[in-house]
Formats: sequence, C-alpha cells, structure tokens
Amino acid sequence: MKKDLIQNLNQLGQKKKNKKLKLLGLFFINVLFITCLVIISVVYGPLIWNEIVYSYASVFDDNVKNSTAASRDLPKRVTMGQDVILKPVNNIPEPVDKEFSLLIPKLNINKKVLPNIDLSNDAEVQRALSHGIGWAKGTVEPGDFGNSLLFAHSTRNAWDIWRYNNEFSLLDKLVLDDMFSVVYKGRQYDFIVFEKKVVPANDISYLTSVAEGRVVTLQTCHPPGSDAGRLLIRGRLVAMQTG
Repeated sequence: MKKDLIQNLNQLGQKKKNKKLKLLGLFFINVLFITCLVIISVVYGPLIWNEIVYSYASVFDDNVKNSTAASRDLPKRVTMGQDVILKPVNNIPEPVDKEFSLLIPKLNINKKVLPNIDLSNDAEVQRALSHGIGWAKGTVEPGDFGNSLLFAHSTRNAWDIWRYNNEFSLLDKLVLDDMFSVVYKGRQYDFIVFEKKVVPANDISYLTSVAEGRVVTLQTCHPPGSDAGRLLIRGRLVAMQTG
C-alpha cells in the first residue's frame, strides 16, 4: 500500500513537472514569435505600411485609380525622338516645390528633389537619401536631350530603411505606359515609362549611355532593403509646359 502511494505521488509529481515544462515551452515559443513580429515590424515597417497605403489607394483613391488615363489619351504618334506636346497632359496636384519636384500619381508621390548630388561624394548621397529624392550631378536637366537621373531609397541593408527616406519603395509598381511628371523651375514635364529593368549594383552603364531623346531615369536599390541590384524606370518626355 505504502509503495503504491509513493508511486502515485511520484507519477503526480512527474505530471506536474511535464505540465510546467510544456507551459514553459509554450511561453518561449510565444516570446520568440512576438520577438520575430517586432523585428519584422522594426526592419520592414515602412515597406509594409507603404504596401498597405498603396493597396487602399488603388481601390478608393480616384487620383491613383485614374493615373494612367492621361497616357491612354496620348496621340499614338508620340514616340522616341519626335517633338513633344507643348502643353501638360498629366493632371497632377500642386507640387510641393515648384523649383524641383517629382510627382508619380500612381504611387501618390509628390516629393521635392535635391539638385546636383555628386554620386562620388558619399556624404552628399546620404544627405539626399535622408531627405528625399536626389538629382545626379552631371546628368542633363529634366526636359533636355539626354538622360536625367533621379534616385532615392538606396539602402545598404534592411536596417537602413528607417534611416533613409522610402519614397521609391513602391517604384516596382510602375509599368510600361504609366506616367510621371517633373516640375523643374516652375515648368511641368510629363514622361511616359518606356523601359523597366533591374541591373547589377556594379552596372553603371545607364549613367554613361547616350539616351535617345529626352529621358528621365528613376533609380533605386532592388529589392527594397538590399543593395543587390538597381531598379531602373525610364521615361521619355511626351509633353511639357512652355510658358
């Protein structure tokens, strides 16, 4: 009898011990899960938020939904190298800076551009990335013949997403025939996307190649949070403000 009682007590103690171990295991699993969620939120929070805002705007924001209407209405004769239409065709909101701004209605972007950023000067590049969009020094002025380079969101790693602006984190949403506009020195220049590609990080041929016509290249690191490649969105000038 006494032996059976001791055995039962030992079994009861073992069950309590096993229950505690299970509860402790579940506790650590929950802590690990919550920690992972926090890390993901901290590291990729801006990108996730931008995706949510874009998805909402794509459904409920008329300006975003109708952003491609202007490009569909363009005359078919407008091709690379031909004369541009001498009046704006992209219906854009008031630019944040009439001296130099980039507006991409589809992505709800209306952002000041910092001019003449020397790409060989890391301090200048980081300043531009911290405050907005940069215009690469040595590239042509928007609207002129040649290639004008605007860049943003060029992070070295995922942790830098919080250090720098994330204006171009949704740039991959642009497709051929989408439109964007540059307001430069008080004039509006409308561009239509004619090329979209990803190149290796060490490929800088797009900086030195001769552009046919009047081109603006939008450049950012790809995928967001990595510097493995560069996403290039190239648009040709289709319309401009003359007065």
